[in-house]
Amino acid sequence: MSLTKLSICIPTYNFGKFIGKTLDSIIPNLREGVEVVILDGGSTDDTAIVVAHRRQNFPKIQYHRQEFRGGIDKDIAKVISLAHGDYCWLFSADDIMMPGAVDKIINFIKSNSD
Repeated sequence: MSLTKLSICIPTYNFGKFIGKTLDSIIPNLREGVEVVILDGGSTDDTAIVVAHRRQNFPKIQYHRQEFRGGIDKDIAKVISLAHGDYCWLFSADDIMMPGAVDKIINFIKSNSD
């Protein structure tokens, strides 16, 4: 079993004006065994800068950039392939995570419910 239980996977393209708020909502939810994996499909805006700013203090945020736009289906498959968690939570680059959401997911995973 992986040491990483949950990977929050975010494919993105030109969402620089949104992804900062998304990451700001995820960061307070981060726990041991939880990572954030971002795949940037070749953004031409400030997405990389916005993510780099958050990564300075939160190394559990991984940022991978490809120089081409793969399309949402390929980018989803790619971001999942980059994840290390036993489980993946697909997240949009403009979603907002509610406080306590990761704890609820981890508790559900631990319950072995299907």
